[in-house]
Amino acid sequence: MSNPFVLLSIIPDAANAILDGRKLYEYRRVPPRIMDGTRVVMYVSGTNHAIVGEFISGDPLRLPVERLLDQTIPFTPHPRELIAGYFSGLEVGTALPVRDPLRYEKAIPYAELKMLWPGFLAPQNFRYIYPTEKSAQLYRLLSGLRADTSLQKTLF
Repeated sequence: MSNPFVLLSIIPDAANAILDGRKLYEYRRVPPRIMDGTRVVMYVSGTNHAIVGEFISGDPLRLPVERLLDQTIPFTPHPRELIAGYFSGLEVGTALPVRDPLRYEKAIPYAELKMLWPGFLAPQNFRYIYPTEKSAQLYRLLSGLRADTSLQKTLF
């Protein structure tokens, strides 16, 4: 079976910072099980409700929160206090390294996702997308998006 994509629910500001190259780490209290080279597809929550782009993840950094912040905050637009508050109550936090961000030319809105994948539910945090019978159309569409834009070079 092909490797799954990770569909990650993310707020609009964070998605834009990743796609603009200003955010090189995505923080997660409960991270997906991924490894270096995993495609992470961003589902923007809030008022947009659409898939807007993706990135390739490096191996997740899982460290004590203070060490994690020391290593990653300089590479994000976030104030340290904000991310420290996000990890409040946890000893260990996770940051997904962001590589090769790609903004899709056209977002895939929630209504279209429902047509491509009957029964589609937006993830609260993340979900895996496999090329199974239920999600095959969405998987094929997403597979083609990076391939169609492979000639585009990112600036970061």
